[in-house]
Amino acid sequence: MGIDEEYMEHQLRANTYSLLAHLFVAEPNIQTLSLLGSISEQSTAKETPISMAWERLFDVARTMKITVISAEFQQLFIGVARGELMPYGCYYQSGFLMDKPLVVLRQDLQVMGFTRQANSHEPEDHMAALCEVMAILVREDRQEQFAFFQKHMNVWMPKFFKDLSDTPSACFYQAVALLATAFFQVEETFMGMSNDGK
Repeated sequence: MGIDEEYMEHQLRANTYSLLAHLFVAEPNIQTLSLLGSISEQSTAKETPISMAWERLFDVARTMKITVISAEFQQLFIGVARGELMPYGCYYQSGFLMDKPLVVLRQDLQVMGFTRQANSHEPEDHMAALCEVMAILVREDRQEQFAFFQKHMNVWMPKFFKDLSDTPSACFYQAVALLATAFFQVEETFMGMSNDGK
C-alpha cells in the first residue's frame, strides 16, 4: 500500500469513528443528515457488508424526518428516567454504571495524555467518548489504537450494536448499528493484519 493510500485509509477510519461519536453524543442535526443523504450510492459500488450498511444509512438519512430521528434518539438514549439502551462500557461489562472498568479506562486515558473535558456531561466510557478517542488515535497513527480498541471497545460495543439493531423503536439508529457492526468487523481484520505485519 502506497503512502497516499495508507493516509486515505486512516482518514476514512478516523472519519467513521468521528461520525459514530457525533451520532451517539446527540441527535444528528440537519447538516449531518443533509450530508449523509447527499452521498451517491455509486460511491459504495461493491456489495460488501460495510458498503451495504453505508447505503442503508444514506437512505434513511434521505427519507426520515429530522423530528422523527430526534424523537428516536430521545427514546433510545434519554427517556424520562432513562433510555431504552445504556451506551456505557461499564454497564455492558459489569452490569453497573461508574464501576471498575471506568477506573481502568481513566487510568489508560491518563497514560495516553487524554484529560476529561470540563463541559462533558457523560463519563469517559460513553460510546461517543470512546469513538472520539479512537478517532484521534487513528488520525495520529498512534500504536495505542490497537490495544485501546480491543480492551475498551471491542469487548462490549458489538453487543451494544446488536441490542440497538434489535430494538423495535430503532429505525435510523438501526441503520447506524448495522454500519457500526460492519465497521467493527473490518476493524478487527485490519487490527489483525497490522499486528501480523509487525
